[in-house]
Amino acid sequence: MATVLTHVEVEPGRYAQNDTAKRIYRLFRERFEDTSFVRKVASADLIQEFLPPGGSRILEE
Repeated sequence: MATVLTHVEVEPGRYAQNDTAKRIYRLFRERFEDTSFVRKVASADLIQEFLPPGGSRILEE
């Protein structure tokens, strides 16, 4: 099995924590073929736990 690395950079911004987590989740679903894997290890709720409090934005946008 090949290892796939991906990351998303965030910075302070205008989107609420929950909205940013959903956006990141959608990016991960686009990047990985196995979406069931993404749901297991990187749900929007899990991603939100790693975001700083307050608003954020994804740097790629």
